[in-house]
Amino acid sequence: MELVYILLIVFLGLGLIVLEVIVIPGSSIVGVIGFCTTVCGTYLAYTYHGNSIGNGVLAGSIVVSVLALYLAIKYKAWKRFSINNEITGKSTSNIREGLIVGLEGITSSTLRPYGKGEFNENTVEVVSFGQLIETNTPIRIVKIDQEKVFVEPIK
Repeated sequence: MELVYILLIVFLGLGLIVLEVIVIPGSSIVGVIGFCTTVCGTYLAYTYHGNSIGNGVLAGSIVVSVLALYLAIKYKAWKRFSINNEITGKSTSNIREGLIVGLEGITSSTLRPYGKGEFNENTVEVVSFGQLIETNTPIRIVKIDQEKVFVEPIK
């Protein structure tokens, strides 16, 4: 086999490894194929052209790999392929809209301790203080803490 074809196989493998590291990290399959291709090219160099050419191909592939990794780190090549936007907005929920402490409603599901309650024809996820509250039980809002609405049964 001619040396040119062997070098093309080795550079194809190295290109796949660089592609794995910089462009599509985490997929692993491209890197594994690149590594196997590079190893096969190096093996072919040893087999068809002897130790001196094989050692040269091996040393060259190591140098090219280290150089490519160094350049990728130095010039931050992965930044071109990553999303650099920052989320600055906030998400607000209207869960507390129309809900106040003391408002009375009814459970639309069993609270174990989480469940659903209906207040002013709006269904809201509510939390009891640990007790089981059956469906269609009258409840009262005791506390509203961030996104949780705490309720107790009306006796």
